[in-house]
Amino acid sequence: MACSTSRSGVASRAALRIVLALAALCSWSPSASAQTSPGDADALFAEGRRAAQAGDYDRACASFAASLALDRAAGTLLNLADCEERRGRLAEAQRLFVAGKEALDPGDERHAYVARRLASLAARLPETPKAAPAVVAAKPADEPPPPAPRQTVIVPAETEGRGAPVLGIALLAGAGAGAVVAGVTFALAADRKSTVLERCDEARLCDAAGAQAAREGSTFVTAATIATAAAGALGAAGVYFVLRSGKGGEARATAQLRGPFLSLEGSF
Repeated sequence: MACSTSRSGVASRAALRIVLALAALCSWSPSASAQTSPGDADALFAEGRRAAQAGDYDRACASFAASLALDRAAGTLLNLADCEERRGRLAEAQRLFVAGKEALDPGDERHAYVARRLASLAARLPETPKAAPAVVAAKPADEPPPPAPRQTVIVPAETEGRGAPVLGIALLAGAGAGAVVAGVTFALAADRKSTVLERCDEARLCDAAGAQAAREGSTFVTAATIATAAAGALGAAGVYFVLRSGKGGEARATAQLRGPFLSLEGSF
């Protein structure tokens, strides 16, 4: 009976070992075996340091990146940033230095070091091009206007008679209206000139508002010149009809704008 009990105990212990072995086998998985220890990140970091000291920056950067994937430490970020800068990847180095600065504790003394490296990178990186303001070469409105054309009015003898004074007065009224138009347009041209002086530089390069003012000013100057010449011609004809009322013969009157004055000449 004692022998039977001993054998059953041995069988029980053997069965327990089998159960434990099966349990261990079932708990094993590839993912569990692939887990890395913190020492792996340190080993990769040390490998990157050795490669960097040897000048093999491609290998150093690869080791630092692998270490960073396992443990995102501030020191690894800074060493990888330094490595990328030495490989000429300035934008990536700047990004990594910023990330490393953010990972540092507030009182970490490496903040000053990172600030110096970022300042050095900023001086070496190309600046982002900025949109230049629209520059338009325009003709300033302060250029002297072209000389007014000579306006010659030939009045035939058939126009004499009682209606001559009325026609002369009407022509003089038209001349007055032309003078008013000329004055208004000259005033508008002067206003645009002040805008051009504010918006254009000495090289006659203007922004959009200055260019628009220059174009409008040139138009107003031309309109004022034409209105002045027309007013002069109408005024000359009006003076003739008023003075020659009741007289016969042909008359010739010429009007020309000379600076701010209107010159009349001819035979009446």
